[in-house]
Amino acid sequence: MAEYLFAEGVNIYATLFDTNDLATVRGSSQTLEELAGTLHAELGGTLIDQGASRALIRFDDINPRRGAAVSDFLEQSPWCHFTIVHGTGDTPDAAERAARLAQIRGWSVPLSVRNDGEVPDVLNQTHAATETERFPTDTPGKPYEDRPISASVKVRRKKGQTIRPHLYRDGKHPSGMAPPKSLEDLVLTGGQTRMVTDRKIAVVCADGIGGGALREGFGLHDAGRIDYMNRIAGFRDRLARRIEAFLGEHHRFHMEGSHRVRPMLDELVWGGDDMTFVLPAEDLLPFLQVFFEETDRHDPDTFAAGFPHRAGCIVASYKTPIRLMRALASQAEGAVKEGLAAKGIAPQSTFTIDVFESSALPFDSPVAYRKSQYGAGYAVGDDLFLAADAARLLDFSARYVSRDDPGSDSLSLTQIFRALETLRKERKDVCESGAIRLTSDLLKDHFTRQDGNDPPIEDWIAAFSGVPRTLPMLLAQLAQIHPYAERRNG
Repeated sequence: MAEYLFAEGVNIYATLFDTNDLATVRGSSQTLEELAGTLHAELGGTLIDQGASRALIRFDDINPRRGAAVSDFLEQSPWCHFTIVHGTGDTPDAAERAARLAQIRGWSVPLSVRNDGEVPDVLNQTHAATETERFPTDTPGKPYEDRPISASVKVRRKKGQTIRPHLYRDGKHPSGMAPPKSLEDLVLTGGQTRMVTDRKIAVVCADGIGGGALREGFGLHDAGRIDYMNRIAGFRDRLARRIEAFLGEHHRFHMEGSHRVRPMLDELVWGGDDMTFVLPAEDLLPFLQVFFEETDRHDPDTFAAGFPHRAGCIVASYKTPIRLMRALASQAEGAVKEGLAAKGIAPQSTFTIDVFESSALPFDSPVAYRKSQYGAGYAVGDDLFLAADAARLLDFSARYVSRDDPGSDSLSLTQIFRALETLRKERKDVCESGAIRLTSDLLKDHFTRQDGNDPPIEDWIAAFSGVPRTLPMLLAQLAQIHPYAERRNG
């Protein structure tokens, strides 16, 4: 009789996003991604499913000591620095139920391995610092200094300084390739200075649409689970190769001599159909183009009909706590499903973008932030974009928006902001019915005086997105997104 073991890392905001140090976040996710392979190597059996922090292993015998052996193993470093639940059962579902029961009974945050430190960890300000780490300084004559950190952060940070098993492993890259050291490595500086977009990053949280049904399509028997697992691995590998090519095409590498050594993009979570990326905000739309091209690709070696994804995108200063950006991006991704249903659109690759310029984080949710931006009449889905809209937005900004004198069918930034300012002065929200007539009349008056023609409002709405929206919403989104759709000169 077979026995199944299910294990999963949980409480990720206490174990992955407890610091803004990119290497520690990456090291945490990399470690959890290795959970399945490590347990399989340690315990034997047949690995039949795995994800970002999940493992399902089948054994051909029943061992009453197996659960205790897993507990003993997980008490060792680095696993002791995470919250990992596990359970066994005679079916995969029974094993997962046992793990979920253990999760309910367990601690909501991992206990520190050591609590005898006298000062807090400098990177997460939560754990007691019992170790030291050498950090670079800006002090002349003192390039490095030792700073106190916890055992947990030290182990995870060291892991995060290694190459991921998915990205940046291509043999064409120089042997000196290394992951980004910090969020500062991702921001765009130099060349043409642009105050709005400089030093801004984007966090993209993506999740597969219909992953459960897709998985069931391969069968819930062990062979079907293994087939699905292998196809997901091939899907991720294909996506990783395309992302590497994208970085090369856009020259998004920090150079050391003639070598491209530090890419300006990183993955914070990478497993199954759940992914989180961080990258320069100016690269968000081109990245989404590439991402959706790959997820929607019909590939007989992975998924013949493609594997569409929802994505929530948050843009903010690189100094914004990464856990807040990731939490908001995850909530935004979850709201996309509601938006599709509200608009009567069939499930397909879709995204939203929320830009935080001078607004402070956190808000209760992206929806709360949008209501503050667009008014109480905002409904989820009003700001939705389809996968093809990543290219549309780039084309729209190049075709219809001008910083100087616009053409006969295009807008100037001055006109856009004047229309939005008029709404504010008239105390009209973007999502208020009267806002449509007010902005339309304002633009019609300007275009009539300029060349005697009405503005091509319907053309703008059709070109902006595959999801029709009102003119005020188009103008409000364009004011936020346009700076990130412009390509910088230099």
